Amino acid sequence: MAKIKFTKRKQYHASNIEKEKKEEERLRLKKENKKKLGETREERFLAGVKENVLVQYAEKIERELNEKAEAKKAEENNMDVDNGEKSKKSKKSSKKEKDEKADRKNKVNERAKKRTQKSNPY
Repeated sequence: MAKIKFTKRKQYHASNIEKEKKEEERLRLKKENKKKLGETREERFLAGVKENVLVQYAEKIERELNEKAEAKKAEENNMDVDNGEKSKKSKKSSKKEKDEKADRKNKVNERAKKRTQKSNPY
């Protein structure tokens, strides 16, 4: 066997090869870990999008439930939903309004009857 003389250039080349092997091994391990986790860039993106959509949907449902609860409380307390202030209507005034509505309906019905009688006198 012939002796191999190592020159500086060969040593440099050998050290570069070692560095490249280490780097390749590191990248290979990194890829394996990603595959184990089942995460690629696209999968992580899609998971983030799904999470955002679910969060928005949950917030929407929560808002709707809160609005319904507020409306129910306001109704129970006889309050205006918009202002949050107690309405000044008493039971007597609400009865008066109902009577007025009934009177208006009766008047409208009477007018309609008169119109039909005029157009069809028989």
